[in-house]
Amino acid sequence: MVKSVLGFIFLLVFQLFSVSLPAQDRADSLKTDSINPPEVKTMLTEEQWVDSVFNSLSVDERIAQLFMIRAHSNKTKAYHEKVADDIRKNKVGGVCFFQGGPVRQIDLVNYYQQISQTPLFVAIDGEWGISMRLDSTVKYPRQMTLGAIRADSLIYKMGTQVADQCKLVGVNINFAPVVDVNNNPRNPVINSRSFGENPERVAQKALAYMRGMQDQGIMAVTKHFPGHGDTDSDSHKTLPTVNASWHDIDSIHLVPFRKLIAHNLGGVMVAHLYIPALDSTKGRASSLSPRVVNGLLKDSLGFQGLAITDALEMKGVANYNKSGALEVKALLAGNDILLMPKDVAVSVKAIHEALDSGLVAEDYLNAKVRKILHFKYRMGLNRPQQISKDNIYDRINTAADKALIKLLYRKALTLVKNDSNILPLPVDAKVKMAVLTIGFGKENAFSRRLRDYRPAEVFHLDARSDMDAVKAMVNKLKDFDIVVVAITKTNNSGRRNYGIYQSSVDMVNLLGQQTSVVLDIHANPYSLDRFYDTPAKAILLSYQDYDDALEAAAEALFGGSDINGRLPVSASKVLPAGYGLELKKKRISFGSPEEVGIESDSLSAIDSIVWEGIREGAYPGCQVMVLKDGELIYDRSFGNYTYTGQTPVTDSSIYDLASITKVMATTLAAMHLQAEGKFDVDKRLKEYLPQLDSTDKGNIVIRDLMAHQARLTPWIPFYLHTLDKDKNLNPLTYSSEPKAGYETELAENIYILDSYRDSIMGEIAESKLLKRKKYRYSDLGFIMLRYIVEKQSGTT
Repeated sequence: MVKSVLGFIFLLVFQLFSVSLPAQDRADSLKTDSINPPEVKTMLTEEQWVDSVFNSLSVDERIAQLFMIRAHSNKTKAYHEKVADDIRKNKVGGVCFFQGGPVRQIDLVNYYQQISQTPLFVAIDGEWGISMRLDSTVKYPRQMTLGAIRADSLIYKMGTQVADQCKLVGVNINFAPVVDVNNNPRNPVINSRSFGENPERVAQKALAYMRGMQDQGIMAVTKHFPGHGDTDSDSHKTLPTVNASWHDIDSIHLVPFRKLIAHNLGGVMVAHLYIPALDSTKGRASSLSPRVVNGLLKDSLGFQGLAITDALEMKGVANYNKSGALEVKALLAGNDILLMPKDVAVSVKAIHEALDSGLVAEDYLNAKVRKILHFKYRMGLNRPQQISKDNIYDRINTAADKALIKLLYRKALTLVKNDSNILPLPVDAKVKMAVLTIGFGKENAFSRRLRDYRPAEVFHLDARSDMDAVKAMVNKLKDFDIVVVAITKTNNSGRRNYGIYQSSVDMVNLLGQQTSVVLDIHANPYSLDRFYDTPAKAILLSYQDYDDALEAAAEALFGGSDINGRLPVSASKVLPAGYGLELKKKRISFGSPEEVGIESDSLSAIDSIVWEGIREGAYPGCQVMVLKDGELIYDRSFGNYTYTGQTPVTDSSIYDLASITKVMATTLAAMHLQAEGKFDVDKRLKEYLPQLDSTDKGNIVIRDLMAHQARLTPWIPFYLHTLDKDKNLNPLTYSSEPKAGYETELAENIYILDSYRDSIMGEIAESKLLKRKKYRYSDLGFIMLRYIVEKQSGTT
């Protein structure tokens, strides 16, 4: 159905072949965050600064440098003051922030740094960015999702962005990445926090993440040494036992640590695990074992950075050791930083007593304190800093951040089944299609994006539905040609089946017997084992169910992006780690300018140009779209259908368009050739078409031709010269079938003399020019441009 539109409405589609504007470097804005200290005539060297600070500390204050305490920005003022008391009175070396928000955290960081005698380490658990702890911030994918991505350069980029986020909220240490090799599907605490089960792939991806952060000045701390991936219990609740052999520990779990240590890793977090193959002392946690920390980590692996215990308040060690004695053991094991003790004052006193008794050597303690101070200097903490809150939400949630997150989800998508090549999905409206969302409501990011490609009826099924509800839904959907089923609202707990109920499995099984089912699973890859044997024609694993992941999946199902992710873990015997089918992009996708290397602000000029045209009466309204690299990055509607009407143009307006193919195709081809240096709009026609040299068309500047100001006559009715005296097709010019000399097809069973195109060019060359230069639309210029494009490109 075509809707006629009164008034002049035009559709602009810009294909930007070579324009790529660099994204604004957020580092520029970071430069304003630091308030430089007063100038000093002589800046202390690293050794001088360390000596100066070390000599200013009492014995207890030196001991306190070993401790990093817990801090939250979402708690009461009384809680914040309790943390402040630990900083003032006990002189702790650092704080580790947990739940809260950016502004509140910045206020506390500034306050805590101001009252601290010695600059503080400020840490956070930001495995998938600071959103792991702070509200109002963009959420990067979990590491299991990243483990599916083949391009490690994207993970490096994520590391740089996470580092920028950390700096904006005053953090200088990030307890990430997790380098545990998750080779135990029942692991309750690591699982989706791991990059996967292949040691080398885990190592490569962790290295990219580490480098991204450390290249931006944030210390990366890998965890949980010597490997928490092969456990089925949680060290937050108990002391897990790892029964792996030394061979498995060495050849699997130590591989990522070894690789990152070789590339200047800043910190390692030591786990609370009982590992008989490393230390058979009954009940001794790895974090308290000299054989593990001093022996394996430092002596054998040559680690020179900071060894940091996992939280000492965790039950894995707290249930088996008294406060104070626990911290002494952790120090003697070789740890440099003692993370989150239950009671700092008790712990400082216990270490002081161990020092007095000779249990802890003074040189041993002093070396650790000096080591900590050296790292503080190298991280710039010798210079006081004041973190700015100005425009923090804009600076911490940039368009570039969001673009990368969308790209990460796209690149993680893993296709594990595609029977009969049902994907990419058809856009033909004759194919009756429905969308069923299990979990979220029927109107969600997935269903909305899917309907950007084609019409589809949308349905919803509650994840906890009973069999009657399942059968009723199957009855509604059985007559559709294709049903896309999206499983959402899942979780990361293997003990709770990742939030996927049996009704979801039943739904896919029953519906797949009635019609073609395409299954999109937004869940942990281990959940695939319950679906692979279902009659679904295709299965796409999309890992997480944030809006970016939902949109990425919907686009990919229609061929809007490449699918080339690989399973990071083995989901079943037939779906091993590393498995994944590939599907090539064949349609446009929907994104932002930053996703193709363009700043959103650079497109703002389009709005002003369009509104100027509307004000000047050039047209009453229009829709403008910008595409680059197959990505729709701008799509806005302006004005109304008519000059006097009140019906606004929308993205669903249908236009009665005529004669735009020659303009669109030729203009885009000319742009492409100009980008390649094969075409110049400021040259004259005769420079590309020498046969026009002797005519009055030869000196026409192509720029004028394309702007319809070349004085060309609007059109020539060429067809009239191909008819006989009775106005029928002249048999000398036309043939009803292809044959020698007549191979140019005009329409069904109508072929024109191949040489007739020369007659067209001849008529154009002989046509009269208008008397004066003014705007006048003409087909003739684009006919000539066609020959230039073919000549310069070497293709038809």
